[in-house]
Amino acid sequence: MINKKIPSILGIGIILIIAIVFGGILLISNSKQNNGEIIIKHTGKNINKDSNSKISVEEKYTDGVKHTNYEKDGGLNSNNVVVCSNLNELKNSYTPADIFNGVELCINQKEYEKGVKMLILALSYGSFDSERVKDKTAGQAISMLKYNHIESKFDENRISDFDAVFMNLMNDTEKTKVICQEIEKIGMPNYYPSYMIEHGVEAFSKDFDPKDGLLQNFNSDEVWADVFEENCVQ
Repeated sequence: MINKKIPSILGIGIILIIAIVFGGILLISNSKQNNGEIIIKHTGKNINKDSNSKISVEEKYTDGVKHTNYEKDGGLNSNNVVVCSNLNELKNSYTPADIFNGVELCINQKEYEKGVKMLILALSYGSFDSERVKDKTAGQAISMLKYNHIESKFDENRISDFDAVFMNLMNDTEKTKVICQEIEKIGMPNYYPSYMIEHGVEAFSKDFDPKDGLLQNFNSDEVWADVFEENCVQ
């Protein structure tokens, strides 16, 4: 995520459509202003030799702050349908991209406690994934999932209510103990984190291999133990 002040030209709220070539990527860009929020979307494809990958870049300007999201085919994609659920209904084959769909549904249904528990699991899995991927820029996928499913979806009052439940749970020793036990039963992630690998800067390279995105000699048991201890407060 990159934070910058809005360029003065965008304050006019004009519609702009251009075609540019940037770093071997042909982008068709357009901008619009919607309810005070300026959104610029660039879509196109990588025109490097032997590459047909589609690229999208979205810039959102809200209250003077710029949020930039770079995506390639597969980035942040969800593979499973996950609804607002109790932790004992979730599997370790669900990625954060899957789980955040459920978090969004929980907030929408005002099932805040369920949503908080799902969020803790998603963040724990995201922390684990960010440790095992080669491209460390890919770790921003979790921030974008939070933005896409929470920050950009709900008003301040709804988010404030959700945050209040989060803090209450974190301050309740007995409840956090149960949450930790449930996450421990689900276990460490059991999936290939394509959603994150495809979101990193390296995914824009013509030599990018989506099947070769993990670190070699990665000690999954040790890292999961560290992540669990860090994210699961008992």
